[in-house]
Amino acid sequence: MDKRHIGIHTKGLLAVLAAAVCVWMCAGCESKPTIVVTQVHPRKASSADLKDMEERLRKLLAPLPYAYDPEGKPDPFQPFIRAQVAKRGVEKACATPLECMDLGQLNLTAIVTETGGKKIAMVQDASGKGYIIKRGVRIGYNKGVVKDILSDRVVVEEEIEDMRGRPLERERVLPLHPEGQ
Repeated sequence: MDKRHIGIHTKGLLAVLAAAVCVWMCAGCESKPTIVVTQVHPRKASSADLKDMEERLRKLLAPLPYAYDPEGKPDPFQPFIRAQVAKRGVEKACATPLECMDLGQLNLTAIVTETGGKKIAMVQDASGKGYIIKRGVRIGYNKGVVKDILSDRVVVEEEIEDMRGRPLERERVLPLHPEGQ
């Protein structure tokens, strides 16, 4: 036999043997990931590349010009929720916070008599905020007006509608509760 033929047969045999070993070692390894490690040699950056990177970095770090445009944005110094009351199909903004509350939300906390015999009262809403009221002050959803302040209660006169839509006036009383109750 020729040496050349022996080399070809040996090489072929080695290739078949290597393939058989790979198949034997990888039996059942179809689900295992294959990790290939390669070494990357960084190339040296040229001066043009460095200038390009510096320019891109300068653009990224440059301050952005900004101008505030208040058009269509809410005023940050106004309340987020504006209370409005719908009455007979017409929306009316409340002139005071007391006009935007129902009388049931208020608690009469104090009644004080001034030197001239005039009385003032203090009411408190559910959040604990207090309001001073006098006779003639508008209060409540239904165009209520403080009619009288007595030593133990405040009388409020409201405009309401009956079932047929006719205007009626009714009196509601805010009683002064002693501290123990």
